[in-house]
This record gives sequence, structure tokens and C-alpha cells, in this order.
Amino acid sequence: MTEHDNLGGCRPSGGGFRAWAPRWLTGWLLVLAGGLAQAQMPAPVAPRPTLRIVGLEVPPLITAGPAGVQGLVVEIVTAAVRQAGYEPRIDIMPWARAYAEVRDQRVDALIPTIRSPQREAELAFGDQPIFVSEQSLFFRNDAAVRWRGDVTAIHGLDLIKLAGALTAAQLDQAIANRQVTVHEAANYALVMRMLAGGRGQVAMAPKLIGQHALRVTGNSHLIQAAEPPLAYQPFYLAFNQAPHLAPARQALDQALARMWADGTVQRIVASHKP
Repeated sequence: MTEHDNLGGCRPSGGGFRAWAPRWLTGWLLVLAGGLAQAQMPAPVAPRPTLRIVGLEVPPLITAGPAGVQGLVVEIVTAAVRQAGYEPRIDIMPWARAYAEVRDQRVDALIPTIRSPQREAELAFGDQPIFVSEQSLFFRNDAAVRWRGDVTAIHGLDLIKLAGALTAAQLDQAIANRQVTVHEAANYALVMRMLAGGRGQVAMAPKLIGQHALRVTGNSHLIQAAEPPLAYQPFYLAFNQAPHLAPARQALDQALARMWADGTVQRIVASHKP
């Protein structure tokens, strides 16, 4: 026996819901259930905008490894850029080319760099450094120089340094005044080889970079970093001056401030010390 319901269908008088529900109603309920399930699914996450960053290979700060570009500065920059809401793409280039690519707005940012009047005129710096380096003088163990932190102790000597690199304010001034004779090298390993070979009496390098160069060239037993350091030099990530990068620069500055405050930067640096 069947009876008509007010939706225009027929249902058995004694059956359950499945027995009498019209097919179109069942289909409508299935569509509704599917829509509710889809509405509860998380929205797809938009990809992070990419920041393209370039720098000179200076182990252990930046170095090419089997897993890509690695190093102390790379770790700090990667963490800060991601905290700021971006994804870094970091490439190694010779210094002159890297600087020109950023200055001419073909690449977003440069690492690591020191502030100077010329660079501040051509690039855009934030307030927070990515790393603070001990800028050290290196002497052979048989050197007669008595170093106590005063750059006048090396006036008249032959100084070996990285080509095109700034050092520390008082030494840069001594170089400009020709109070030291400068010999330049293409990389820090060559700087240390030249010092070991007697091409000069003193070399200048960021301490961690210089110590790494001594290990890879096998000269750690001949040369040491002098104490105290010549200076403590902040290194920065510098953006190009395109207006659309101003929000990224501000966000990165805020991320770096948090990382300095919570000890993240200090922990990364400590993990790379010999």
C-alpha cells in the first residue's frame, strides 16, 4: 500500500526514510552535504612573494654547498626573510656584479654589506644588522709588531686585504692617507696565502672569515688573529631603492629586531664559531 505525500512523491505507508524519499530530494541533500564539507576545508595558502638576494662567496658566511647556498649569514637572512613573510632566493656572484645588479634594480637585495656614504646613496639600508663581525688584523707568529688595538702600530707596513672591501673606519682612513701600503687579493684564502708567503706583514679580515681561510689553506699554525679586534663591524642586507620594496625592507627590519631580542642571531653565530 502506498500513499501520496505533499511533495508529490509516493512512499510506502510503513517504510523508513530511504524507502520513501524522492530521488531529487536525496540528490539535493548530497549536494548540500558536499558543499558544507567543501566550505569547512582550509583555504589554499597563497605562495610567499620571493626576494631575490645576491652576495659574494665568503665562507663561512656565504658558501656554495651540495644543498645550495649555505652559511652563517644565509641562515640568518633565510630565517628573517621568512619571518617577514617572504621567500628568499639567494645566489652567489662576484662582488662587483652583485653590487651593480642590486644598485641598478635588477635584483632585490645584497648580502652582506657595510654601510658607507656611497652605498647609502645607492642602496636602501634598514636599521638592523644581520651580523656583527669582529674585524681583525692577522699577523704571522714571528711578527715583531706589538698590537694593542691602535692602528698607528701598523703605519708603514704592507697590508693585505680583500680587493674592494671596506675594513674598519680607522684602518680605511689610514689606507686613504697612505699610511700603509696595500696589496689586494681576490679572496680571503689568497689573502692568508700571501701573508704566509711574506707578501706583507699584516692582513685584514673579518675574524671568522680569516680563521676559516687559515684552516682551508693549512696556515693556522703560522698565523693568528690579533687581540683585541680592530673594530666590531655591523653587516647589513641592503635593498635596491625601488619604492615597491619599502614594505619588505620594513618587515625584514622588524623580523631582525625580534631575532636579535630573542637570541636567534646569537645562537646561529655561536654554532659557526670554531
